Amino acid sequence: MRTKERYGLTLAGAILSLGLALVVPLDSWTQESQRDRRARTDRVQEDRRGDDRVRQGKVKRDEVSRERGSGRQDSDTRSAQEGLQRVNPPRQGEERHSQQNYKGIFSSVQQGLSVGNITSFSQHFGPQVSVNLRGGESGSYSANQAYYVLENYLRTRKVLYVDFTTLGESESNPYATGSAGFSVKGNRELLQVYVSLSYLEDRWVITQINIY
Repeated sequence: MRTKERYGLTLAGAILSLGLALVVPLDSWTQESQRDRRARTDRVQEDRRGDDRVRQGKVKRDEVSRERGSGRQDSDTRSAQEGLQRVNPPRQGEERHSQQNYKGIFSSVQQGLSVGNITSFSQHFGPQVSVNLRGGESGSYSANQAYYVLENYLRTRKVLYVDFTTLGESESNPYATGSAGFSVKGNRELLQVYVSLSYLEDRWVITQINIY
């Protein structure tokens, strides 16, 4: 009988010890959670006080930001930015390619060819330009070489008109194509014009010009 009593007391003691071991960590976790909630509440109240001071004109926004600490960010602003990115995620290369309007380059090429002035668009030549000219030279040239090849070609022709009718709006290689009229030794010549661009070193450049 005494053995059973001792066994019962031992078992009860073990259960009590286990209960205490569970209660203590739970109590510590609860206290830590309460501290975290208080800290978050304090930060929110601090942010609101700072915003009120800015609206009242007492301080500037950058002064409030420095007070909050360089490592903190405004949670509302961050959430808004993340929401916009989810709704309108930027396409690859969209921001980079929008830095320069390539349609303006096609316009300058059309106007320059119409009056036989290569200088008006030669600043848009890439390091290498593929040039193919019916009745003229064809090949891959440096920017300077391409300038003189086109200049010599137009020197023997009178440009009647150049009209781009199709614009291919590609993210990697936009192009424009249309028709052109020339007068060569009194004979009328109708040709096609094709110009394509590539994005290189943060800008659009002309990489191909065909008159065929």
